[in-house]
Amino acid sequence: MHSSKVKPKVRVGCRPSPLSLSQFHELQQLVDFPLEAVPTATTGCLDRSISLRSLDKTDFFTREIDQLLLEKEVRLALHSAKDLPDPLPQGLVLAALTKGLDPADALVFRPYEDLATLPQGSIVATSSQRREEAVSKLRSDFRFVDVRGNVNERLQLLYAGKIDALVVAEAALIRLGLTDLSRIRLPGETAPLQGQLAVIARSDDVEMQLRLAHLDSRPLKRVAYFGLDPTHFATDGLLFHLPLIEIEPLETPSLAETLTKASHILFTSKTTVKLLIERVGVDLLKSKTLLSIGKVTTAHLKRWDLFPVTAEEETAEGLLHMLPQNTSHVAYPHSTLARPVIFKALESRPHTAIPLYTPRPHLPFALDLQAIDELVFTSPSTVLAFEQLIGFLPTGKKISAQGQVTQAAIDLLQLRAKQSIS
Repeated sequence: MHSSKVKPKVRVGCRPSPLSLSQFHELQQLVDFPLEAVPTATTGCLDRSISLRSLDKTDFFTREIDQLLLEKEVRLALHSAKDLPDPLPQGLVLAALTKGLDPADALVFRPYEDLATLPQGSIVATSSQRREEAVSKLRSDFRFVDVRGNVNERLQLLYAGKIDALVVAEAALIRLGLTDLSRIRLPGETAPLQGQLAVIARSDDVEMQLRLAHLDSRPLKRVAYFGLDPTHFATDGLLFHLPLIEIEPLETPSLAETLTKASHILFTSKTTVKLLIERVGVDLLKSKTLLSIGKVTTAHLKRWDLFPVTAEEETAEGLLHMLPQNTSHVAYPHSTLARPVIFKALESRPHTAIPLYTPRPHLPFALDLQAIDELVFTSPSTVLAFEQLIGFLPTGKKISAQGQVTQAAIDLLQLRAKQSIS
């Protein structure tokens, strides 16, 4: 017998109403992996005393579900997009905004009734000032009452004669299979994002964000950043941080003593900045002349009020060009995969090379680049890791490099790809 591996279900927080569960089933039809609904009552479900007219972009309908997501009790949260708070809680991102269904508002009547047959002063239920104004343009004699509860509960008020008409989102009626109700579409604008679903993920769950990217209706460029730290990387698109290497720190005995005797310290990456400051602090570095290979490394040093001399040409050669001849001692903290250029140049000078770390290829999940528009490489190590973990660079994507040496590594990888084809 052949055993098939069952995919674990992705837990999705949603409200317990019939409409929310219908939205959950809609989401299941849109993705290719199994889901499990985790119905969770929110403040908006339980507190029906508050009028929705007084609410703005709050977390009234989302708070408890989003908290489950932050606590990793669920992996996704599903909301009606119009209910989203602004901003989202820290640590969460809008992974997908679906195209949605009909965004119109509908005025629903009892069977065999319509706008013309309702008597003077009929009562219309809605908790929205905008919807009330839209109905008033059709019949100025109507009276209005706030109403809360799920769609079925509000319809029961209509059938029981407590109200004479009810405003409901057309998308809700479609999702609940209630399109046979007597109703008319209301004119004018509707609530922003009405009819659309919002799928929320944790900011650090890049795998799930990518798996949902095909659902996202927003016209956004999707950028994959393969370096370790995207802090100073700016993009007008949606950034996915996908580090392709992990850092294995190395033992460095007498590091503070070595740096104390140095007059100059060379910094060739933001990783060396981070590791060195973690180990010896900032004060020791302030008394030294610091040389930085480029703008990104300099930006990381400046975060600690360290102000290096920055190479105009962002290469090892450019860095060495700034190094004075009369240096008493040069410290060079580096990766074990560092280019040999600096080592050779320092052979004739008093210096200490300090291996700080080893970068290793790392890919926490199978990466599908179909949803990605731009690939950003930050070092030759990231290019090498991409080749080892994924293969040759895809066509039809923008390929960006930070620095000339990284670009040279990309060019070499593309050349190897052409040679393998020919």
